[in-house]
Amino acid sequence: MSDGCREQLGWKVSAELWARFEGRVASEWGGASPYTGIQIEQSWREYHSDGGKHPLEEITEDIVAATGRSPNHVREKNLRAAIDVDAETTTVWVRVHEDVKEEMAAFANASQVPKRAVLRAVLIWYLDGGRDTRVREKLERVVDDIEAAYEMIDGESVSLSKTERITRAIATRLEARFSEKRLGEAIDAETSGSDYYHTEYSPRVIEFKGVKRIEHDDRPDAFLPPEQWQNWKAGEIIDALGGDSTVDVAPPFTKQDFLEAANQAGFDQVDMSDETLDRILDRLNFRWNETDEQFELITDGDDETSTSGNSTSASTVD
Repeated sequence: MSDGCREQLGWKVSAELWARFEGRVASEWGGASPYTGIQIEQSWREYHSDGGKHPLEEITEDIVAATGRSPNHVREKNLRAAIDVDAETTTVWVRVHEDVKEEMAAFANASQVPKRAVLRAVLIWYLDGGRDTRVREKLERVVDDIEAAYEMIDGESVSLSKTERITRAIATRLEARFSEKRLGEAIDAETSGSDYYHTEYSPRVIEFKGVKRIEHDDRPDAFLPPEQWQNWKAGEIIDALGGDSTVDVAPPFTKQDFLEAANQAGFDQVDMSDETLDRILDRLNFRWNETDEQFELITDGDDETSTSGNSTSASTVD
């Protein structure tokens, strides 16, 4: 690959994170330059997997789902994690292939996050061990289930209780996210379908799957994995603030406005150190204005630094 098709990245990222990345690359490659740029390219392609997951990850997720568990979504979690805008940053002046830079920028735009969030997610992906570590972590989640089902003590099989077996059987019939209707159908398929079994197994399956309920007025309730549930509830709060969650826009709002909107969205008690507010500020590209005492749209035009994180959101709300 010639330098003719490579260009400077020029994006900002946490100085501390970049130092860790640069140090790890130097340790593994024997030097930092030009290997930091090459490693970003490799990690991006692995993180993005040409628009989808690697077949090995797909197989691993199938194994996780076969136990009734819901696959976790590390990519999405790292991408959406709040950014501390007060943290020291550095501009990454390394050369990467022009196609990689364009793909990362397009992904940031499609995901409605700043470009620095994509770069951060890629660096963390590499520092946390890449695909090999992700696959191992996914498999480790099901070890307890496999051992519980097949453990041998003194040559005799130790079986799960009948209730546990039925709970797992119901769970394996369900996807990572599912409706209350689908839950009922799965319970009917594994039991006689009486009200007793629906009352008995609904909470057990929900707990086993690790999902959270979304209430609907005009259709059956839905159950989503925690990350998807957080995104949904953040959207409800944006709507309650008088905004439009489908395009992530909202008028400026005060701390009290947020509390009232969160209550309207179904939060009985909002923990202001929670990531919900950070997630909303990231989606709206808002941060706290001390002068006007409200959260408002960032207008300084700096896409690399104009994102709201812990330092200007949850930590400032009393």
